[in-house]
Amino acid sequence: MIAFLPDSLKSRIRRLDARLSPLRRRVRIAGCPATLVRTVFWDETAPDWLAAEIDPYFAVLPEGWQPRHVVDAGGSTGSFSLAALLRWRDARCTTFEPSHRQRLVLTRNARLNHVADRLTLRSEALWDHATTLRFRSNGAVGGIPGINAALPETLAFPENVPAISLDQWRETTEGPPVDLIKMDIEGAEIEALAGAAKLLAHDRPIVLVQAYHLRDGRRTLEPCRDLLAPHRYEMHEDPAISGFLIAVPAEGAACRS
Repeated sequence: MIAFLPDSLKSRIRRLDARLSPLRRRVRIAGCPATLVRTVFWDETAPDWLAAEIDPYFAVLPEGWQPRHVVDAGGSTGSFSLAALLRWRDARCTTFEPSHRQRLVLTRNARLNHVADRLTLRSEALWDHATTLRFRSNGAVGGIPGINAALPETLAFPENVPAISLDQWRETTEGPPVDLIKMDIEGAEIEALAGAAKLLAHDRPIVLVQAYHLRDGRRTLEPCRDLLAPHRYEMHEDPAISGFLIAVPAEGAACRS
């Protein structure tokens, strides 16, 4: 019945769900035991979903590799961030998630799993410059009009979210270099990578991008690959997952294919 309610009321109900849902699920993410909040109106805790969506990121990384600083671009409810912090006990994670209700669940998940002290949660969207973008959450998906093909532009995009480039963020952030970027931001990965040139050149992170999203009928993998190429990255598409782009600095160890 919630589908027939006004957007403003649906948004309030879903935020209350994110803030107050008492449901929990014990799961394993990338081999790590975790407890996740289950919401009523959307659910990202199913073991099969986690195995398909989160585990592949870790499967392609070098054996025994230990990053110090991870960036999770498109954190959603935090499954990747949690897995990274549970797997790498000395690592820190900076997570970008513009959806308010997703951040509510993510914050609860971080506290439940005792990793909140190593997670920095950012509310900005990632773009190629600082600006404000129209945004909407729709079920478990969020996006910007004209960017996320799964969200028709006929829908209302009632939220205004701040956007920042990764280079702007990195210039004002102390701490160790970024060793790993995971990116799944519903079609905006082109702009996000365009705004990360200095970070890519200086920090030399491994970059894992879900680039199956469509822009003007074409997937974003090829433009993302073109943006990474000048920075001397060795790249390949995971043969088992269409649109999953794996990029490793040319001077680094190759990820497993």
